[in-house]
Amino acid sequence: MKANIPKVKVKFFGNVREVFQEKEREIELRNVSNIQELLALLCDSYRRRQKIFDQSGQIRAGVIILNNGRNIHFLDGIQTELKEGDIIAIFPAGAGG
Repeated sequence: MKANIPKVKVKFFGNVREVFQEKEREIELRNVSNIQELLALLCDSYRRRQKIFDQSGQIRAGVIILNNGRNIHFLDGIQTELKEGDIIAIFPAGAGG
C-alpha cells in the first residue's frame, strides 16, 4: 500500500510565472518542511534564483510570498512550516493589481 505523501500547491504570478514557466505546481513534502526548503527546491536554476533571491541570499525586496493568503513576513518568514494542503503564492517585486 502506497503511503500518502503530504503536498502543497505553489502558484506563480506575474513575471515569476514566466520564469518558472508554469501557473502552478504541486510539491510533495517528502524533503520539504518550510518555505526556505520549498524555495531551494523550486529555484533550481540561476534565472529562478535571481528572480526570488538577492545577492545576499535573502528574498528580494518586494517579492511577496503568501501561505494560505497570509504574507510569510507576518508568520515565521522563510522558516514558516508547511503542511498538507497549504497554498503558496509567489508574486514578483512590483506586481500591481
